[in-house]
Amino acid sequence: MLRALVFLSAFLVLSACFDAEMVLDFKDRDSVETSVITKLNRALYDMTTLDGTDPCEGGTSTLDEETFTCEQTTTTSIEEAMARPNPFDGGEEFDPAEGMSIERVDDNTVRVSVNLDDLDSPDNMPKELDGMDEMAAAAFAGHSITFRVRGY
Repeated sequence: MLRALVFLSAFLVLSACFDAEMVLDFKDRDSVETSVITKLNRALYDMTTLDGTDPCEGGTSTLDEETFTCEQTTTTSIEEAMARPNPFDGGEEFDPAEGMSIERVDDNTVRVSVNLDDLDSPDNMPKELDGMDEMAAAAFAGHSITFRVRGY
């Protein structure tokens, strides 16, 4: 689901002109809809598509002279999301949900937690950026990764 962010992490140091938003929308007692919206500047988009790969595979995208926007949405059961160590694991891909956990408190309440130590841990740095921690941190300046949680 987070395929667009794989390419994003690989070219982060070169341009890093992007923003990302992750929305967890708990539609009812049983399901959660996850939307990831990424915005890349045109230069970064052009670099990520040199090999012909679609950075928004399975999603909806728009492209203008300055910005590429990708929205990818999936729906899963809350139980399935809770059963995973990282509920929205992107595998080897960069994952904005790293360190996130979901737990059911009672029939009508779930708790979404983000371990901030996991977000900036060197162990979670994409392999493409190994040894470039300071450059990657500087690249994020002025940009954001936003998490939103909605309940029914």
